[in-house]
Amino acid sequence: MKKSVILDVDTGIDDAIAIALATNTRNLNIKLITTIAGNMSVTEVTKNTLNFLQAIGKRRIPVAIGASGPMEREKDNSIQAHGKKGLGKFKFPKLELKPCKLPAVEKMHEVISKSKEKIIIAALGPLTNIAQLLLKYPEDMDNEELGNLLTTIKNQ
Repeated sequence: MKKSVILDVDTGIDDAIAIALATNTRNLNIKLITTIAGNMSVTEVTKNTLNFLQAIGKRRIPVAIGASGPMEREKDNSIQAHGKKGLGKFKFPKLELKPCKLPAVEKMHEVISKSKEKIIIAALGPLTNIAQLLLKYPEDMDNEELGNLLTTIKNQ
């Protein structure tokens, strides 16, 4: 049985590889990809995510734009491990895909609340989108998962 997943990413080279693997794994059903400022600005991360999905032929996976920075501190823009654009020097063809109209937290809530099966959230970057989801829609998580995730967030 396929596991339904939301990927929360800050797409640089490492997340691009994770997206490629996750979208081509038979037992995963990627319901949504949300973006978060991390390696790059959320604008650049979203563009990278859409470009990468287009390049690997996964155009039907919705992408929602998330937080542009942390909730409690300033974003550190000094990290340039993935090059200036986040995906090294790779050149993509013209971008045809567009992100969802709903922001990440609202789109995650929509996917979770409409799902009959449990949704796994795989956060590959900063946890701001997840924290905002928990604050706004705590009913979207069961108590055990909520406790584990809050502990992770507090330790960040």
